[in-house]
Amino acid sequence: MSKSSNTAKMKTWDIILLTITILSIGVAVAFGIVSLKKMNPVYDIKKDPSIIYNENIPSPRIKMVIDDSVLIEENVYVATMVLWNKGNLSIDTTAVRRDFFVKMKEGGTILDYDIIKQADTISNFKLKKINNDLLIEWDYFDPGQGAEIQVIYTGNREDQPFIEGSVIGKNVKKAFIKGNRGVSG
Repeated sequence: MSKSSNTAKMKTWDIILLTITILSIGVAVAFGIVSLKKMNPVYDIKKDPSIIYNENIPSPRIKMVIDDSVLIEENVYVATMVLWNKGNLSIDTTAVRRDFFVKMKEGGTILDYDIIKQADTISNFKLKKINNDLLIEWDYFDPGQGAEIQVIYTGNREDQPFIEGSVIGKNVKKAFIKGNRGVSG
């Protein structure tokens, strides 16, 4: 066998190995991009706010008070919101860049609030009132998990509550709940 035929075989073999290496790297990168994990906190109003006290139609037998003695003379609404993790990665509290808050549009005042349902009680969602905002806290916020939050507030129908906050690379976004299913669990 001549030296030139060995060199030709070696170049062919090098080209085959180089081609396999490049293809392997390309496949690895493609699978890496497809399998990127992300946190995706979203919320929606489960149903339009319902009026529970109408200032224009006062009842002589029913009075609404707050703090046991302060008469409420504005419309009072109840809204149910749903917050959930639409991503495929748990939202750990260390990933939170701006705390999650339920806030009111201009003019609305939060009177009462509650977590009425959680997808999993281990999540341990909690609300804490700070001024006229509600801080949302949790122990675990796994993919597909979330909570329904009920807010009773004064103001107008347009003064609906909304949720603000962010995690690494993602702000909380308003999303549409298909069929208004809410949180299962």
